[in-house]
Amino acid sequence: MGALPDSSPVAAPARSSVPAWVRAIRPHQWAKNALLSVPAISGHRILSMEVLEPLGIAFIAYSLAASGVYVVNDLRDARADRAHPTKATRPIAAGQLSSGVALAIAGSCFALAFGIAWTLPKAFSICLAVYVALSTLYTFVLKRLLLIDVVTLSLLFTLRVIAGGFATAVEPSSWLLVFAVFFSTGLAFAKRYAELGGSTLDPHDTLDGRAYRPNDLDMVRTVGVSAGMLAVLVFALYAQSTSTRDLYSNPELLVVICPVLLYWFGRLWFLAGRAELDEDPVVFALKDPVSWICGFVTLGLVLVAR
Repeated sequence: MGALPDSSPVAAPARSSVPAWVRAIRPHQWAKNALLSVPAISGHRILSMEVLEPLGIAFIAYSLAASGVYVVNDLRDARADRAHPTKATRPIAAGQLSSGVALAIAGSCFALAFGIAWTLPKAFSICLAVYVALSTLYTFVLKRLLLIDVVTLSLLFTLRVIAGGFATAVEPSSWLLVFAVFFSTGLAFAKRYAELGGSTLDPHDTLDGRAYRPNDLDMVRTVGVSAGMLAVLVFALYAQSTSTRDLYSNPELLVVICPVLLYWFGRLWFLAGRAELDEDPVVFALKDPVSWICGFVTLGLVLVAR
């Protein structure tokens, strides 16, 4: 795998500070761990204290583990990040955190994460360990492999849903897991598309640290849009399935969510095509008012359908 590169920049490193530590652990990315609550939401048990308490603990554990992974990733990519127009401001690449301090932060995050996870069912801790191992393997190897990188990102998203089910003792349905796979695959391809779209490389040159070239844009978009549409199709089939009648008094209203999902995915890809999409679609969604509106409309329809 190779050793972690020295994170010292060419210029004298800036003094480490608390804001640098905070930026290094990327707390804004913790929003992805809201996926832990999906089984409880879909099972209509999200308001139960028996669910909320372990869910909160699971969220903290997963967030700390994810932060540790991000710090390790930034250590590994420090040299390449310095040549990137936006990643160069990351604390490690910018010299605001030394390698030693960064390793201490990562180790502390992992130790706290697994210490907290110990209070939850063993299956959750196993999921968390698989997440850390797979994420680390992604950092050092898998993200440089064509298509395998996207499949890995999709698995990491779906693993959050599975872990949430173990933490709350609410088993996610097969419908939910299939939807999560296609939905996250669409987002992963959108991430790659945004990275390629912002590149100034020759069409036949490979993106640094990735296996994609600018002339792969059309294929990346095609597969990404297809994955998103498959996610909508899976949701439509779920809305019409017999299992929804046991959970919802007005399951036909769930079908109305499909146009909302179609609109959101379509808009995401239009913005990506115009180079107006953040390199991380999750970060984009958190900042985008339209995405929030779509989310509230979807939540409202689910509540009314119940």
